Amino acid sequence: MSSPEEFYAHAQAAAKSEAAPWESRIKVIPQEWYTTAPPPREWLLRDARTDSREGVFPRGKVGLLAAEGGAGKTMAVVQLARAVATGTSWLGTFEVPKPGKVLLVLGEEDEEEVHRRVHRAARHGDEAPPEVAIVTLPLAGITCPMVVDGEDGPFLTWLREHVATTGPYALIVVDPISRFYGKDAEKDNAAGTRFCQALESLVEASGGASVLGSHHVNKQSRGSGRTVDTSSARGSSAITDGVRWVATIGVEEIEGETASAVLKLAVTKTNYAKKPPPVELRYTDGGVLVPLDETERQDAERARDEADPRVRRQRRRAEAEATRDAEIDKAVIACVEARPGIGATDLRIHVKAKANCGADAADTAIARMIQAGRLRRGEGKTKAHYLAETTASAQPERMPPIKNGLNGVAHLHVETPFGHPTLDDV
Repeated sequence: MSSPEEFYAHAQAAAKSEAAPWESRIKVIPQEWYTTAPPPREWLLRDARTDSREGVFPRGKVGLLAAEGGAGKTMAVVQLARAVATGTSWLGTFEVPKPGKVLLVLGEEDEEEVHRRVHRAARHGDEAPPEVAIVTLPLAGITCPMVVDGEDGPFLTWLREHVATTGPYALIVVDPISRFYGKDAEKDNAAGTRFCQALESLVEASGGASVLGSHHVNKQSRGSGRTVDTSSARGSSAITDGVRWVATIGVEEIEGETASAVLKLAVTKTNYAKKPPPVELRYTDGGVLVPLDETERQDAERARDEADPRVRRQRRRAEAEATRDAEIDKAVIACVEARPGIGATDLRIHVKAKANCGADAADTAIARMIQAGRLRRGEGKTKAHYLAETTASAQPERMPPIKNGLNGVAHLHVETPFGHPTLDDV
């Protein structure tokens, strides 16, 4: 049995050892921090659409990519791995200013499936990654939680040692995090926060890698037309609160012939930069994601209009109006054809009766036919009307009477443009 002195000495040594991880982080702010600018932030991704190349995903931080199952998360991160390894752009939009080594930790894929995905992505790239630039860890069917009962699990301990000895890495992908975060992380904020710390522990061990976890969205955010944002991530909000960067992929199934499925990649949370504009994407062969070109964007916008109930109602209303206008136009031509040289007032009367329309509609149709070059209007007080191919000297013909169902002839009492009443048997 040890003496009290030995017991307390041992306890103090243990306390000091346990405190080492945070005790070593104590830093007295030096005076130059107040006067000297800090080093510029390094970025894993920058927005190539801006002249200033705004930063998007910072190096050495933990981020999250959320989407529903089957939306293309795994293919997206495989394409990102290729872009980081080669120093080329991701999704034709985000450039990689400094290439580096990538580790793909894929919880739902086996080696053969990784081969398929890498091969498909390679068909849409101009440059092959250097040897050993991308390392994959396919773990389908293997239980490997990073956190066990609130403590670092064996897998996390091994992974930290592995990236420390094989790094440095520029990017570590954990896809999907549901295979690694252990018990209660989806429903318990403390467990969710603890998992974020597990991901953060990979940054220093790997030599400063950005760590990107992929995650599924909740039921309320699934399906076409649903909003996908930071709050859409499944489970505990501590996960999205704990990471420094969140991007989402939403799938829009557009009805119609001009477009089918459009994906929207949006940065919905960023702690160190402003949010870039969303990127519209489409699937190509093998599920590879590519950005829409200008024609495809216009097609998608047209398809949205076609699928929008309000737009459909407006379109049907416009079509009905166009059909009705065509009927009145036809009545105008028929009236002038039957009575060349007909005056403005009489033409309005006959068009109203023939097309069963109001005076304004009749006048608009007459003006429309003149503007279209199908009618011409003579000079003078009566403003005689002729078909465009008819000479002004043509003799007017009387039009057949309009039946009113009572005595067979309609006697219309109207006002002329000069205010004098006329009685015309038509």
